[in-house]
Amino acid sequence: QRAHIARISALILAFVVAALAGGASIVLPVDRLALTLAALIVLLPGFSLTVALAELSTGHLSAGAARLSGVAVTFLHLSVGAAAGWALFGAGLPAEPPTPWIFEPVIIVASAASLAILFQARFQDFGVIIVSAALAVYVSRAVSLMADPTVGAFGASLLLTLYSNIQARQRDVPASIAQMPGILLLVPGSVGFRGVGALMQNETLTGVHIAFTTIITAAALVAGMLIANALYPARREL
Repeated sequence: QRAHIARISALILAFVVAALAGGASIVLPVDRLALTLAALIVLLPGFSLTVALAELSTGHLSAGAARLSGVAVTFLHLSVGAAAGWALFGAGLPAEPPTPWIFEPVIIVASAASLAILFQARFQDFGVIIVSAALAVYVSRAVSLMADPTVGAFGASLLLTLYSNIQARQRDVPASIAQMPGILLLVPGSVGFRGVGALMQNETLTGVHIAFTTIITAAALVAGMLIANALYPARREL
């Protein structure tokens, strides 16, 4: 309700979350970056970046440029807040190894269910959303192993959009029910966050490389969606 605070809410939240993650890394063997990203994931503008590139690709230049500027500002606010929060503590304890792969299916189902609740989806749509999330993760990984992550993002976006359009026709529902959760697992929000963080730590080459990777990945997602919609639209032409 206070506009002057709302303008910097992302910065404040990033600072608080990063400070809590930094404090946790002092007493527990946790990765403070992963812990911070897990909390801030709903604020990262990866989806907004993808939408901005889609708007630019379809000729909506004013809307796309405005949204792209907002994405850049949000990334800066989150990165500055996180850097300030981490600066309150040292490096912390060494992090434990990553979660074993055997737990991955459970994590994907939990993530999909969380997104379904976030979007206030109907209970009968939960199965479609879980399939969408699994399709996004595993297709992206499989194609990335055969080619590279950018091609993996393109292939996952293409198949995910085709799946969304098919189920939209069959069930007579919006395609976004299946498409949105899967795309949110593919958008490069966390990658962009790490890129801006690297730039702030004077790792210029790493930061620029990650920034370009973020843009290229978002462009690959947009290309996959546009091609899929051209091949098999969600609605038949009257």
